Amino acid sequence: GYLGATNDAYFAIMQRDGNLVVYTSRDFSPVNAQWSSNSTGKGQEPFRLIMQDSGNLLIRDAK
Repeated sequence: GYLGATNDAYFAIMQRDGNLVVYTSRDFSPVNAQWSSNSTGKGQEPFRLIMQDSGNLLIRDAK
């Protein structure tokens, strides 16, 4: 799944490789990538995206 902006301008997806990417289209191809966490391959699957009560957004791996 993915998280989309209400105006469909941006789409965020937590990829299986551990990278959080924001795209400008539902066509999740590299040409449409607007921003990336650059966390590809850092850790072990499965990865989870967690929003803490403090507002911090975390990427956690299986460890």
